[in-house]
Amino acid sequence: MISQIDAASLAQAIQSGRSVALLDVREPWEFQTAKIEGSINIPMSTIPARVDDVRALQGDDGERELIVVCHHGTRSMYVAQFLAQRGPKKCGITGIFSWEMFPGKRVS
Repeated sequence: MISQIDAASLAQAIQSGRSVALLDVREPWEFQTAKIEGSINIPMSTIPARVDDVRALQGDDGERELIVVCHHGTRSMYVAQFLAQRGPKKCGITGIFSWEMFPGKRVS
């Protein structure tokens, strides 16, 4: 199941200790410019070859919720749809732009 998660909900999930894996699908230069702390960068163009790496982000039991991040949410939507057909059961999408606009949250 794919659901959209806003910056406030993502911040709350992280602060509450909910088990989430943050997958940033932007290009490496974008990731170096700004990222959400704790996110892992696997560019969208490499996802088909790295599905097993994505599954590993969710842990052995697959219980960590996967949050796919890009700039505005378009790439993360495409990646989430691709992945939903191949494994991850819990998948949310968001854009780092909304995170940057969320009061009190900064990107590194």
